[in-house]
Amino acid sequence: KKPKRSLNQNSYLWLLIGYWATQTGYTNDEAESIYKEINKDIYFVDKEIAGEKVRYIRHTYELDTREMSLSIERWRNWSVMNEAFSVYLPAPNEERLIQLMEIEVGRNKEFV
Repeated sequence: KKPKRSLNQNSYLWLLIGYWATQTGYTNDEAESIYKEINKDIYFVDKEIAGEKVRYIRHTYELDTREMSLSIERWRNWSVMNEAFSVYLPAPNEERLIQLMEIEVGRNKEFV
């Protein structure tokens, strides 16, 4: 059995997505779609249902800790290297910056 992603990982991911959205003008849903597109090898899975190939989009709760860590690291790297919207997303050990992100996301919650 694979170790499921942790609640801390999940909270951290959604904070990163929300913060990126506040900094770029995208909605949370749009930011989530971009995040999943960056991690398409993890999130988009082809399945066969009733003899038909169907593209299935996984949820974060279906990821294990390794997949979640990899997807978060890719998101952080992509975000800072993105030419159109370069946004620094703090590492999990940067507690003060994470607190500031939480404040910013809370302040802009109604807009994203």
